[in-house]
Amino acid sequence: MKIVITEIFRKKYLDKFSKYFSKEQFIESLRKKNNNIKLKFPHFKVRLKIKSIYFRWVILIKNWDYLIPILICLKKDKNCWENIIWQKFEKIILDLEEKILEDIENKKYEIFE
Repeated sequence: MKIVITEIFRKKYLDKFSKYFSKEQFIESLRKKNNNIKLKFPHFKVRLKIKSIYFRWVILIKNWDYLIPILICLKKDKNCWENIIWQKFEKIILDLEEKILEDIENKKYEIFE
């Protein structure tokens, strides 16, 4: 599955969390098998540990060919929720998805195979 990192995701999240992991570590952890929990198809939440720190992610899967990260936060971040629940955060996730899809439409992304 190819991983698509959009400009907005990189600026908003990857740059912010660069003190915890590199972009390469992030890509590698997305490639590994993990506990993807369906939120509301095609959105999944992912629990992952990088360098002994736990994170929560929301990803979008397109045609099972592309994995597109939408959101990432520290597990303990109260602003970002310890447990991502679709009903509670649907608007936030869909707003972020819209911005990410705009980046893709405007060719502001990188693809990792």
